[in-house]
Amino acid sequence: MKSVKEMVLVALLSAILVASKEVLSFLPNIECVSFLLMIFARHFRFNVSFMISVIFCFVEMILYGFGEWTIMYFLVWGGFVVIVYFLKNKVHSRNGCAVLSALFGLSFGFFFSLPYALLSLQAGLSYWLSGLFFDLVHGVGNFLVCMLLFDEMDGWIGRQFALLC
Repeated sequence: MKSVKEMVLVALLSAILVASKEVLSFLPNIECVSFLLMIFARHFRFNVSFMISVIFCFVEMILYGFGEWTIMYFLVWGGFVVIVYFLKNKVHSRNGCAVLSALFGLSFGFFFSLPYALLSLQAGLSYWLSGLFFDLVHGVGNFLVCMLLFDEMDGWIGRQFALLC
């Protein structure tokens, strides 16, 4: 972290991620976390956006406890930030970002099935297939959230925080 302003920004944006997830928690697999992390990775330095995802994951562990999903949570959300950060110069449009966000939502359960697949291919496949409907909902939800909010949020974040990070 470069400055106190940056530390406060990371804390604030991490809290916004948690709050946005909790506000929509009554809807299965509909969330703004993917969208917001995408916006943050597009506009902030890598270490800032990655730290936001790490703090979000830690707070989720505090809220929901630790389980077999905790390590994958760090890998999947952190991995999404890495992918978006390195594709930000190639994917500019609302449509491109919506497709990327949808693909992430569709593959979320697949990534979580990988540790089970290491134990047994059948277990990994069963885990993934049992959650396929929720991955579909996740992907469609991510696509719609991005299509609805991208233009406004991308421009606003870019204007408001460009000087900080």
